[in-house]
Amino acid sequence: MRFLSCVALAAGLTAFSVEAAVVTVDPAKAVVVTTDSPEDEALADFLQHLELITGVKIPVVKTFGQAPAGSFPFYVGRPPADAAAAAKELKPEAACFRVSDKGVWIWGHALHGRDFALYAFLEEALGCTWPWSSRIAYFRQNPLKLEVRDYEWHPTLKIRKVRSPCTIWRARLRDGGHDAPPYGHA
Repeated sequence: MRFLSCVALAAGLTAFSVEAAVVTVDPAKAVVVTTDSPEDEALADFLQHLELITGVKIPVVKTFGQAPAGSFPFYVGRPPADAAAAAKELKPEAACFRVSDKGVWIWGHALHGRDFALYAFLEEALGCTWPWSSRIAYFRQNPLKLEVRDYEWHPTLKIRKVRSPCTIWRARLRDGGHDAPPYGHA
């Protein structure tokens, strides 16, 4: 009898769920705020993904002050003010993003972290995957529905290499390495 009570209790608990807060972003009112050059390969790839997903070409500005009133900012390359001190202590290649109703912040460690954060956001927040080199799997969204959250990733393996001539695909998969010992073939 006790077993059945536990099963019933467990079944009753699974009937309840806590819904995460979601931010709805109109891509026509979105803006990417970054001091990075739009010709930067990872940033250009990020912008291409946003356009594929939303059907809207999202403009890039250097400061939020240059954005039209009512814009929703995607800050690329800098943490939110309350995470700036912690950003200086990130592990090598670490990638972070934050989604809130005030904007999206995407940043990372100086060694590939920002690039890995861009791809982490595309994968974790927008559901993108990259089955092979130039192939992009994504879901069309307009408006964007983003779960309010903080995200941090850092590699547990110091060396992660895939042999492929497609460098952007390797970056999308967070291929990299740090503290690698010198070695040759084999």
